[in-house]
Amino acid sequence: MPLSMRTTLLFRRLGAAPPLAAPDRRRLFVAAALVLASSLLGCPPGGGGEGGGGGDAASLPPQAVQCATNFPDDFPATRQIAIGTGTGADFAPYAAGQTADLWHGNQGLNMITPSIQVEALPSDGDDACLRVRLDNDYQGAIPDVPDAVDSVQANVHFRRQGSSFVSEGYVYDAFSYSRDLLIGVDLKVTATVQGPGFQGTTTVHVTLQ
Repeated sequence: MPLSMRTTLLFRRLGAAPPLAAPDRRRLFVAAALVLASSLLGCPPGGGGEGGGGGDAASLPPQAVQCATNFPDDFPATRQIAIGTGTGADFAPYAAGQTADLWHGNQGLNMITPSIQVEALPSDGDDACLRVRLDNDYQGAIPDVPDAVDSVQANVHFRRQGSSFVSEGYVYDAFSYSRDLLIGVDLKVTATVQGPGFQGTTTVHVTLQ
């Protein structure tokens, strides 16, 4: 896994990228577990498309390209964003209740691999480095942990596609729980993206399979 990704995942400890919202104690506990687990993901050998039914590490969709953000933490403007599948011109937003495939990382960690779309203005360039955070709410589906949540944050490189930016690759949205607990779960995913002078948030429900 690139050093930049590990550094980003440790943002809560090091303050390298400020949290998008103040986490509560249960969120901090789960986030700490994700920091450890995400360091074991590794980078998939090669790429591959996002196929039905998920797969193992050898066939993971290509991970989103990491980058270094360089903008002040001031976001007066709002832009439209979407979370979905596909990159470039093939991006398609998740529909409510759509199934999302579970994948296995190199160390067996389970994840979904969404891509992100962000509204682009005529004055924007051809690419951008933006801060992306995904908050996963299992909506009470995890036994003995009724308020379980996971969060992942990364600085992601985007390429312009017409009137929008689309992430260059897929965000590895890793979970703290085993596959048997995740299958069939109605997952509430909230995506927040921050860039120079703007931010945007969207929420969608997907069914894990």
